[in-house]
Amino acid sequence: MEIIALTNQKGGVGKTTTAINLGVGLAKKKKRVLIVDLDPQANLTSAFGIRPDKTIYDLLNNDTGLNDVTVSKFGVDIVPSEQVMARLEKELLGEIRASERLGEKLVDLKYDYILIDCPPSLGLLTLNGLTACDSVIIPMEPEPFALEGIIATNNIIHKIKKMVKSIEVMGVLIIKFHRHYILDNSILEYVEKHGFTVFDTKIRTNKAISEAQLARVPIYEYSNSCNGAKDYKAFTKEVLNYGKKEKKV
Repeated sequence: MEIIALTNQKGGVGKTTTAINLGVGLAKKKKRVLIVDLDPQANLTSAFGIRPDKTIYDLLNNDTGLNDVTVSKFGVDIVPSEQVMARLEKELLGEIRASERLGEKLVDLKYDYILIDCPPSLGLLTLNGLTACDSVIIPMEPEPFALEGIIATNNIIHKIKKMVKSIEVMGVLIIKFHRHYILDNSILEYVEKHGFTVFDTKIRTNKAISEAQLARVPIYEYSNSCNGAKDYKAFTKEVLNYGKKEKKV
């Protein structure tokens, strides 16, 4: 079982979109997948069209079991979120091993992949996602200040590696990429010069991805032949093959 956290301190970089389409993409490859919405904004939950009775809040804040909060859609299992999660950080302050609540709930599950959609912050919720995971994917858009977000994210990952457990940074995924734009290529080169591993796959800007979100379906269900679907299929394949390659530190 591989637990992957999708995180970036900067918001609006495609974490939720990637969690959805990577998760469903893995399921289409016959993998058993669980997606955990850890973000109080609950965008992933909304994107799946879920109106839950119980959520990740119930899972982390009491003795509710995983099966009691899990919803199945499009071939994947989902742990939904809700806005009340925003107060969970205050409620857990001072609790013993508060940053390990999620990891304790994900032990010995029969999934091939668990994807954790972390909030765009470095608070207790994100720490729960990072301490629970084996590896990290950092989505980012090719913008001038985007590097600040991935550097801050990478710094907290290194602190966790020293204090809690070893985490592998699988790589940076570039979202909304124009291969003919000088700025996009300059930022890509800049990221690589700072020592980050960047996935070979780049998710091109594609209107159908936003339209699929509006329709509350994965890109494959909305337009299986569009560039967005092709890119996420390629990215899914790259993630599947990741463990077969020599991992970079």
